[in-house]
Formats: sequence, structure tokens, C-alpha cells
Amino acid sequence: MKFMGNGVLVSGSNTISISEEVCRTSKIPMIEKIVRRFPDGEIYVRFSDVNFKEKNVYIIHSMAPRQNDSLIELFLSVDVIREYSPRKINLIAPYMAYARQHKKYNIGEALSLRTIIKILKILGVSEITTIDAHFCRREGTFNFFGMKIQNLTAAPLIFEYIKRESGIKDFVVVGVDAGSRDFLSKIRSKKVFLRKEKYCPICNKKAIKCECKTRKKSYKIVIKGFEKVKNKNVMILDDIISTGGTMSACALAVKKVARSVYIGCTHGLFLGRALDILKENCDLIVSTNTIKSKASKVSIAPLIKKVIR
Repeated sequence: MKFMGNGVLVSGSNTISISEEVCRTSKIPMIEKIVRRFPDGEIYVRFSDVNFKEKNVYIIHSMAPRQNDSLIELFLSVDVIREYSPRKINLIAPYMAYARQHKKYNIGEALSLRTIIKILKILGVSEITTIDAHFCRREGTFNFFGMKIQNLTAAPLIFEYIKRESGIKDFVVVGVDAGSRDFLSKIRSKKVFLRKEKYCPICNKKAIKCECKTRKKSYKIVIKGFEKVKNKNVMILDDIISTGGTMSACALAVKKVARSVYIGCTHGLFLGRALDILKENCDLIVSTNTIKSKASKVSIAPLIKKVIR
């Protein structure tokens, strides 16, 4: 079936496989983009076709790995597209870089997410669709720093994938903390939310009560509430796994009492040895393909397809 809308698709370097899947299933035409890197690390972008005039342009561009290079590639791509008078530029960013820098905590800090959104707005992006953005937490449409942002959730896709792969139907879904409630709100299953407490390794007091002067201290993470999943099949889900510290602490705690432990996340950064360590403490770990890794088994193409019209 031919795509009936007045749209074209453009892919970022990190999302070619997702873009090709969306292209196949929605039949939207995709315009080839050539990206090269010069010996000094600078990025070169060129489109083989510039038929963007009066088109709805959908850019599928995940901003990891190599977040900073990915952003420069995106900025250059949007600027070229704008030259050729598109009707609208829609950015679909499965993973939004700097999404955890959306608040100021200290005087003089850069509000990094605001800066990136400002640049995209100036370049001509009309709206952004992203998946399980850290600054949104729940599914819906929001206004961040003057930009319309639609946040979709991949939690149900991950939940159904693990159910199929494991053959288990009676999972208890575990959130790593109370902040996971919105992320897990669309999953229909019994849920348990753990509590995470940080303790100083020197004085053994809670982090908020610690008065030790030592700098660059690593707090011990203690998980509370895992007793509720005794003898249960457990699926621990979170929006992002970075170093894996919190998820590892949760998995180790749950593993003491649960029948089985499965782990899933939307964005698997898996820095350092995070993925290998987590594999040792669960029956299976998966992520979506917003970021490529050995665990990225769940495709978010079905979510993106709904946005393209």
C-alpha cells in the first residue's frame, strides 16, 4: 500500500534500522543522507535528494551513542532541510540526549536541555516526539521551553516481549522507586514499588543526614520493600539503565526471595560493564532499540509508525 500522506522520512546515523522498518511498514519514502567524518572529527552531511518543498519531513534521529556528535549531525541535517522550504519538520528522537539535565540544581549551571531545544526551534523543528523521556515520565503531550513535545512509552512493548520470551504469564512488575509509577501506568499487572535509600559508607547515616566532609563519596544503596515479591516471577522495569547501579541493587535484593528475575528498560546505555553485571543477576535482560546494544531486542518502530501520517 502506498503512503497517502505528503511526507518523507530522514534517518539519523544511529537509527537506520528503525527508519528502514518504519519505511517498510508505513510505505513512507525515505531520502538518503550521506554522513562522513573528516580526519579531525568534524562531520559532513549531504542529502542525495532535496525534494523537501511543502513536505512534512519526519526525522528519526536517536541521540546516542556519541551524543555530542549525534547532536551536531542533527543540527546540520535540520538546517539543510529548512533551506528547501518544507511544510513542517517533525523530529522523532527515540532517545533524547541531555534529557536528565532539565533542571538547575546549582547557581551558574547550564540548563542543557533548554539550550538544545532552543537550537532545534531556531533551526526550524516544529515539534518533537520522544520515548520515555526522563523529564516527562508519563505519556502525553507537553510544552518544554516553548517546544511541543509528545512523549510515548515503550513499557507495554517491553512487558509483552518478556512475557513471550519467558512463557510466564503471572509476573509481578517491580518499579525501582515510587517515581516509576507513571512509567508503568499502562501495564496491566500486579505492581510493587521498591524504596531506595542511600547511606554514607563512613558514618552509616542516611545521605540526607550525613555530615562527613569527604568529597566524591560513593553512597551505599539499600533497597527496601523487596520482601513483597517472595516466591514470585518478577519483572523489574525502568526507563533507563546507565551505569546499572540502582538496577543491580534492586536485582540483587529481589533475587534473594523471588522465583525468577527479568529486567527490562527503554534506554539501555549500559556504561562500562553494566550489562555483563546485570546478566549475572537475572534470567534475562532486554532493552528497546532506541540505543543499539546486545540487549536491544524490542523494536520501537510500531510506536513511531503511529506518529507518521
